Amino acid sequence: MIKKLFFSVLVAPLVLYLSVLRTETFAMKQTMVLQESSPDRTESSTDESIEDGKRSYIEWCVDCHGESGSGDGPLAGLVREPPSDLTDDVWSTGGTDEDLITVIRNGTRTGMRGYDSKFDAVELQNLVNYIRTLDKQSSPPNYD
Repeated sequence: MIKKLFFSVLVAPLVLYLSVLRTETFAMKQTMVLQESSPDRTESSTDESIEDGKRSYIEWCVDCHGESGSGDGPLAGLVREPPSDLTDDVWSTGGTDEDLITVIRNGTRTGMRGYDSKFDAVELQNLVNYIRTLDKQSSPPNYD
């Protein structure tokens, strides 16, 4: 009797939850559409904006995305999915500045936390402006 009660109250709901979660994860992976990055910018970037964005990147992003932005930072192995390679022109969340800002603010379902409380609108745009330069760099950024 106790085993039956234990199963129906605890185990069955857990199994159901895990099966739904697995199905949802599978569906998300199947429907994820990779989009090529577009140069659609909401603000023009300046050298000053890029430098400000670089400082934010060093403080908040380099641990996972790495110095060059290729997703090989020292903490990259601690998240469920590898961090995005910011140096290529393929973005799983869309390639506009607005898309990138949304990801930075809200995070992703695959392990990146949101940073909405860390940046104001100008800082977010500066960070995006810096990220846009990563694919153009032949060597890692200088972190003086």
